[in-house]
Amino acid sequence: MDVLAQVVQVLSRYKRQNIDVLDNDDSTSRFTEFYRLIKEGRIKTDEEAAVHFYGAKAKPTDSKYRFFKSQFKDRLLNTLYFIDTDNPQFTDFQKAYYHAQHQWGAINLLYRRNIIYAADNLAERLLTVSMEYEFTDLCVPILERLKSNHATQIGNKKKYEEFKKLFWHYKAVWDAEHIAREAFEEIRIEYVKTTSVRPETSLKAQTVLYKLEELKEVCDSIVFLFNFYIVKEAVYSAKNDWKNVLIVCDEALAAFYAKPFTMKNYIAIFINQKVIALMMLHQYEACEQTLEAALELQEEGNSNWFKTMEKRMLLVFRKAAYTVRKDSFGEGYALLKQVKNLKEFKNLKDHSAEIWKLFEAYLYLIAMLDKTPNLDISNKEAFGSFRLNKFLNDVPTFAQDKKGMNLPIYILQIVLMISEKKMRAALIDRIETIEKYILRYVPKTDIGAYRTNQFIKALVEIPKSDFKSKILAQRTKKIIADLASVPENIIEADYKVEVMPYELLWETVLSRLS
Repeated sequence: MDVLAQVVQVLSRYKRQNIDVLDNDDSTSRFTEFYRLIKEGRIKTDEEAAVHFYGAKAKPTDSKYRFFKSQFKDRLLNTLYFIDTDNPQFTDFQKAYYHAQHQWGAINLLYRRNIIYAADNLAERLLTVSMEYEFTDLCVPILERLKSNHATQIGNKKKYEEFKKLFWHYKAVWDAEHIAREAFEEIRIEYVKTTSVRPETSLKAQTVLYKLEELKEVCDSIVFLFNFYIVKEAVYSAKNDWKNVLIVCDEALAAFYAKPFTMKNYIAIFINQKVIALMMLHQYEACEQTLEAALELQEEGNSNWFKTMEKRMLLVFRKAAYTVRKDSFGEGYALLKQVKNLKEFKNLKDHSAEIWKLFEAYLYLIAMLDKTPNLDISNKEAFGSFRLNKFLNDVPTFAQDKKGMNLPIYILQIVLMISEKKMRAALIDRIETIEKYILRYVPKTDIGAYRTNQFIKALVEIPKSDFKSKILAQRTKKIIADLASVPENIIEADYKVEVMPYELLWETVLSRLS
């Protein structure tokens, strides 16, 4: 009761008279109106907001609007403290972390008001929860505070020694987590703006993995294990060693499932990595089952869900290329429609949004070739008013990626031009452009681009074969055989380059020439 009494005294002196929470049903304030207009998508810019609230001549730079927006931000952030964690979308781990962070903020306020006894009492309880859920980022500051208080304020030597021992233990865990996280960051940063394979990144991952394996002997926190297995998976995926990727993924998943709490995001990420490996090994039935398991863990419309749906679409193209499942393209259109109909789709940015433009263009190509039952390219619901030039304008991020996602755009452009039987002069110009481009930007030493290089070599032979299918097939026989002899050497950052396997795409080229 003493703890409660001290907290009540603090609140009675400093609490606000009213709690500013947005979107209350009975609220008619401008702040709640602004919130609802943004939520419903009826206001998207500062210009629109300024005009709505202050008249046709109002501008975002006006002092009245700027002050209003600043107040709105304060209320918006305050509302975050009242998120309903009883929502079933929150896991036990997420609920615990949210409440723990909230409590630690409140406890720090008590410390700043010098309410030491109550703050220490609450901090010790919070420490128990933080240790149970492995919240290392909370354990360290809590223990640091408790250790200091029992030494300088309370004078309890026994408790001080206890907290000191725990502090240095969790400090070591925290340091190990930071080392593992930084190792992952230094690998991931190489693939944020480009998708070309980087062998030196694999070597870096292998080097740091030795250090992480030593740390794993003394650290098994969930954060450390996640980053450790991400780095280990990167070592094998960069070598196209998909069998070992599967082993690593299964090791990671076993470690996560062994924890007394559920980390859905971590589990979903490694299930997705497993999907890629199964796809590359052409184990499609197992791949489909694993994809379904991944989707069960994810909330529809969040970032991981979109990543999983990307892989489902890529599986569609591979099933059609390597099996007799030509009807898979109908499934691809259904997936595209499901994704585009989500309200969250419009919020996707850069690569995440443009990959679906690329998928749509490939499905359009397939529909043009009459390989999708009951799907016509003139179907406005399916493809709207698809135009090649419009598509090229819709993928600016990919177009700027000098050694990655611009390549499937160039390739698709050429294949579409062949399929639409465009003028030879324009087609020759595009083929010459891509030939010069790959010579300039993609070195022959880039092992990851070997299949793409070979496919472009085959495209270059089209004008030399006078656009004759039989002549072209003969001239490119060895090139295509070399291409087919090399498996798709694709880590997650690169598998999107070869959206439709080149073997299937080459069949398309030959079928559309005379």
